[in-house]
Amino acid sequence: METTKNLIKILRNNHDKFIEVQLLLNFALATHFIYYKNDSKLIIDEGIDGEEYSISCKEFYTRYKDANWIINQVV
Repeated sequence: METTKNLIKILRNNHDKFIEVQLLLNFALATHFIYYKNDSKLIIDEGIDGEEYSISCKEFYTRYKDANWIINQVV
């Protein structure tokens, strides 16, 4: 399992590639498709509801700092 800080590091090293992850937070499991837009310094996060939004690394960390992530694949 990866922490949010480690996930951001992985995203930065694989910019413009989709990373499929599962979020474990408060016993909830949700799948996200995430990639890091290196040119804009934003993380693009598409949740299981299909909603896609951009978020800064700082905001992403603040929102998910207590989460654990299971990284399934890098496409």
